[in-house]
Amino acid sequence: MDSNDFSRQLGGKLREARLNRGMSLAQVEARSRGRWTQSSLGDYESGKREIKAETFAELAAFYRVSLDALLPSAEMLLPH
Repeated sequence: MDSNDFSRQLGGKLREARLNRGMSLAQVEARSRGRWTQSSLGDYESGKREIKAETFAELAAFYRVSLDALLPSAEMLLPH
């Protein structure tokens, strides 16, 4: 798996966490008081932009999920 695959899978987990909280990208931006913009969140979720560890941890706390719940499973990381 390359870093792009990992970023896309991680982004999918972030999207899932956001949707499980019932929030749109705009709502996250508003509730975070602009800490994360809709654009940056969308880029993280699509895997277009790599996320820093600190930002990842902050988003996990914001969504109230554990860090490991947002990481791709071991099976996803293995080469095919």
